[in-house]
Amino acid sequence: MVSLSDKRVLIVEDQYLIAADLSRALTKLGCVIVGPVASNEAAREHLASIDFAFLDINLDEQVVFPLADELERRAIPFVFATGHNAAVLPDRFKSKLCLEKPLTMQAVHEAVRQMNRAR
Repeated sequence: MVSLSDKRVLIVEDQYLIAADLSRALTKLGCVIVGPVASNEAAREHLASIDFAFLDINLDEQVVFPLADELERRAIPFVFATGHNAAVLPDRFKSKLCLEKPLTMQAVHEAVRQMNRAR
């Protein structure tokens, strides 16, 4: 099994309870949590120090796609998490993993394993 210990994971989520649940799930896997943050601007402050990211698609009155573009440019693996489905993704992100909320521990674990392999 690939070690997830000390992998720094940025959580970009504006719903407190969802962010808290995701933080707990990732901590159980041995990851170090960065954030959670609730905006693209706040997330950008952490990009130099992360291994992966979980991105909520809709952040209050903004979407996360500009941040996802920046993660792509930096070759930082990420997954989307949404209350909708993958159909809301722009074409350029159709190949990215998109988890539907509520997130399960199994889905979170598999997503982190996939991102770790991509690193």
